Amino acid sequence: MGSLAREGLFRKKKERHKSVKLINTIVSYLRSSVAELKKVSWPSRPETVRYGVLVMAISIALAVFFVLLDGGLSRLVEVGITSRQNTAPETQTAPVEQPTLEVTTSTVTQVLDFSAPKEETTPKQ
Repeated sequence: MGSLAREGLFRKKKERHKSVKLINTIVSYLRSSVAELKKVSWPSRPETVRYGVLVMAISIALAVFFVLLDGGLSRLVEVGITSRQNTAPETQTAPVEQPTLEVTTSTVTQVLDFSAPKEETTPKQ
């Protein structure tokens, strides 16, 4: 029984050692990060504002450029399609007969017509 108890204590010490090692690693990382941030040469407020305005101006200019490019290319494609349709030879196509379906129930036979609705002609009075 004594060896089992010692083995359990050994595992607990080993687990505590792992957690302490993890905490030490995190603390070491944070300390080195703070040290590196102290070495950084941060821009002044006027430089930050100037660069921010520059980024915004370039972003707006590029947005306008791409909107104009998109509109121009869309118009070009539209003109190309329209001119191609106007120059295409006209072909005669025969009207296609639409299928009908006959449904029979126990007492009623009904014909379903899938063709386009026909215009009703009413006599003029």
